[in-house]
Amino acid sequence: MFARLRMHNFKLQPDKCEFLKQEITYLGHRLTPEGLFPDSDKVITIRKFLIPTNTCNSRDSWVWQVIRGDLFQILATLLTH
Repeated sequence: MFARLRMHNFKLQPDKCEFLKQEITYLGHRLTPEGLFPDSDKVITIRKFLIPTNTCNSRDSWVWQVIRGDLFQILATLLTH
């Protein structure tokens, strides 16, 4: 593996490298020998997300009136399956 990395001029930072791990978490997903799964911490966060009741309760400049509560349930279901 290192020879191939060297061949393509890849440089590794030893302090950021981990080897022989059975599971890694990357961009909200867990990669295991059994497959790719959503990160359970992210799914819990989405399920606990409170839906704003008006624009004053929302962060940023989102327009929450057009988003229905069932949309979040659908997203949570898709992320867990």
